[in-house]
Amino acid sequence: MGASRVGVGVPIREKLPQIALHVRPEAMSLFRAVLPDAVIQGWLSKSGVSFRRRVYTPLLVFWAMIGQCVDPDHSCSAAVARVVGWWRQRKAPGQRRNRRVGYVSPDNGGYCRARDRLPEGLVSAMMRHVGRRLQDCIRAADKLWGREVVLVDGMTVSMPDTVELEAEFGKGRGGTKRTVHVFPLARIVSLISLSTGAVLDAAIGAYVKSEQWLLESMRGALGSGTVLVGDSLYGSYASLALFVAQGVDLITRPYGTRDFDLRRGRRLGHGDRLVTWRRNRKVWPPWLDRAAVLPDELTLRLIEVRTLRRGHRPKRVVLVTTLLDPERYSADDIANLYLRRWEIEIDLRHLKSVMGMDILRGKKPEIVRKEIWAYLTAYNLIRTVMWETGVSHDTPPCGVEFQRDAPTREYLAGAHRHCPIFTRSQTNGSSHHE
Repeated sequence: MGASRVGVGVPIREKLPQIALHVRPEAMSLFRAVLPDAVIQGWLSKSGVSFRRRVYTPLLVFWAMIGQCVDPDHSCSAAVARVVGWWRQRKAPGQRRNRRVGYVSPDNGGYCRARDRLPEGLVSAMMRHVGRRLQDCIRAADKLWGREVVLVDGMTVSMPDTVELEAEFGKGRGGTKRTVHVFPLARIVSLISLSTGAVLDAAIGAYVKSEQWLLESMRGALGSGTVLVGDSLYGSYASLALFVAQGVDLITRPYGTRDFDLRRGRRLGHGDRLVTWRRNRKVWPPWLDRAAVLPDELTLRLIEVRTLRRGHRPKRVVLVTTLLDPERYSADDIANLYLRRWEIEIDLRHLKSVMGMDILRGKKPEIVRKEIWAYLTAYNLIRTVMWETGVSHDTPPCGVEFQRDAPTREYLAGAHRHCPIFTRSQTNGSSHHE
């Protein structure tokens, strides 16, 4: 039987010369231009968060945590030293320029207590705000099929071995002898934009929580018309049925041992069939609420792909998707889009290896969750600076190599800046590149 032949020569991330700058107060101002202080203060006022007049205000603690994530030295001592430097140079977030600089203790205790008081919802809300604002920079004409494409995948991060963290997240088992890991592990499922690489939403849970359960908890973050691309773990009947009811199309691989014989169903082309799947009434997914309603059968599309890699034998891959119209959604376009799913693995590697998120340092569950949200927020801020850098210099933003540190202000000072991310007001007729 014929199959769609799709090469994998499309680069995952084209690379430009690396641009690095250690995080200094003037470099942090680039992030504060992306996320103005008024947005943070507006969230605090709307949520009814009040605080006394003190050095470590929520605004200052928030930016200290962001600096702690992007700095190679993730310690609290480095964060406090950065705060002291801000105050001495009269550049602390929220500080009045004509105000006398007060004394800031170099001890970590004040900062750690202020970090405990910082609302977790603030950091997560700012992460979603920056990611969505960057996503809005994409014109409808630049989107594939005029729709948003979102990648989904999970990862795990480790943390110190404390009683509280073990009770909250648990320890996983792995290896040939299924031994228990020494440190507690948290599972994170992220929704990442294919065009911008920004994290649109994420869910944090214990190691024993499945990725399907975490994705189900944030399914409302996907709007109608979104195309979701994931691996075979998200190709179960229940996942497909729920996303179809929501108006979200899914491209994945069949999950489990379900038969996907391409000799059955209505033929649409070489290796392209419309088939009908029936629900298994004997098995109910453990991650799905019993009150959920699933249809008895689904009409889906199976596409056979043979990937071609230089020096390797052709590999047969069968995809399942809810994009049923062969005229609008060709088999080659769907196959090429699924092959780009690997880009989320690169993005997660940037988070864990480049930014150092693989080993967290908090010793309480609430601190660990804030630390994760802070890393994701810093990642989105860097992605926004990368997007502005690419647009300003007529370079595809996805081609700028990811770096922990933001590019310099001089590099961003291009002659023509099209995407008004660093300005207070939005203008019409902006030019964007995907």
